[in-house]
Amino acid sequence: MNDSRLKEALSSVSRATPRRDARTVLQRAHLAVQQRRRRQRLVAAGMVGLFVAAGSLWSFNREDRDTVSVVADAPSTTSQTAQPPLATAGVAASPSITATVPVSGGRMPILAAANAVWVGSQSSALVQRIDPATNRITGEVQRSEPTTALADAFGAVWACGPTALDRIDPTTLRVTNTYPTRCVSGLTAGFGSLWVVAGTTVVRLDPATGTEQARIAVSGGTWGITTTTTAVWVADGHAGPGRVSRIDPNTNTVVAEIASPVRTRNLVATDNAVWITGEARETNISVLRLDPATNTIVATFDAPSDATGIARLGDYIWAIGYAGDVAVIDTRTNKVAYHQRLTAPGTILGGDRLAAGFGSIWIGSQQPGLLSRIDPGTYSPSPTSGSPSLVGSWVANQSGRQPNDPSIELNIRADGTFIANDACNLMQGKWGSTNNATRVQFEDVAYTARLCIGRPDVTGPLKSATILDNDRLEVVGSIGTFVFVRK
Repeated sequence: MNDSRLKEALSSVSRATPRRDARTVLQRAHLAVQQRRRRQRLVAAGMVGLFVAAGSLWSFNREDRDTVSVVADAPSTTSQTAQPPLATAGVAASPSITATVPVSGGRMPILAAANAVWVGSQSSALVQRIDPATNRITGEVQRSEPTTALADAFGAVWACGPTALDRIDPTTLRVTNTYPTRCVSGLTAGFGSLWVVAGTTVVRLDPATGTEQARIAVSGGTWGITTTTTAVWVADGHAGPGRVSRIDPNTNTVVAEIASPVRTRNLVATDNAVWITGEARETNISVLRLDPATNTIVATFDAPSDATGIARLGDYIWAIGYAGDVAVIDTRTNKVAYHQRLTAPGTILGGDRLAAGFGSIWIGSQQPGLLSRIDPGTYSPSPTSGSPSLVGSWVANQSGRQPNDPSIELNIRADGTFIANDACNLMQGKWGSTNNATRVQFEDVAYTARLCIGRPDVTGPLKSATILDNDRLEVVGSIGTFVFVRK
């Protein structure tokens, strides 16, 4: 709606109903413009009835298959049939598809990090970078094999496949290191290491050298993997029976095996909950909530059907089933808040992965290869997890510290990620809300763990932050607690 039409509509409505409240005026203005647009479309088309949205298809003809391919203005498609509804007080705004981007087909890992959305493919060797500001492909990396998993850690994007793990520079799109490590389905970072799912084994690697630091046997067929600040969690029940394994990173041993009523697939975790998708062949259970304090399943959910991909956006867990239906679970109430099939023109959403980032949910479809961007509507990060008082650049207060102590800088981003450095080590990860309205939790923390002469490790990996006021933030690290001030 342009400004002139909005002003005209508002003016006409306000003349007719001078004492209406602002919300009613806005709703009537919106309706008036929508009716005008509908009439114009009907006249232009020469028909009476609902307008039909036409989808467009693009195809890529790539002649150059070099390692790095920078793509200019690769097309995206904006959905004309699923625009976000006008939100009004007390009315939930349903999730909707706002854009689709043609990508390589097949089951695809998706990663929202390093100022971009990254898409791999299990049917081609391409990793594609998408600019979330334009919904266009801005670059491609040609790997030597298909990609089974993606991760963002230690200043790089990591892509792994059946025989190799590649380190990709997110700016130049060049593969800077390749490690001969098998990766079946899962990849994550934490405790200064990379953790790779390789069949019935989890391999811990040094990201700088690719040296194998540990090889940990798990009981069942593995699938997804993630880390919290205290443990590594593996969905290792895909081959049955259902199971989740907990690995202690200090001893590199499995310290707990939690039985599941369904075969487990992917997972996402914080320190107070682990959420797992399940293969519901004989039951209606698709998503499980595990309490890491007791290592027990405390809740189960019957939506979506036969769940695969899972992600967290603020206080909400998003999960998708193979059939394409999407479910949103409110972590505060343990209730399914939304369950619906989201359909893009010419395809049904599905596949194995989805990702949360840049205020959206990103879902891949296998055939045709398509990445759909979902506006979460009402089910977006709450003010607690996206508070303007938290997002921004912070520096540790020097009060009570030695004059030569290095400065600690922390940048908390609105897309749910953070990056920090203490003049020796770098760390990055994600942040989200907790049950405490003034506290956030840092998770999926990747940390370089360098030994720097004359530069003590002043924080260790960050764990949590508490908002003291608009200009002060108390941050808890594994070594100490510091007060940060706004930079």
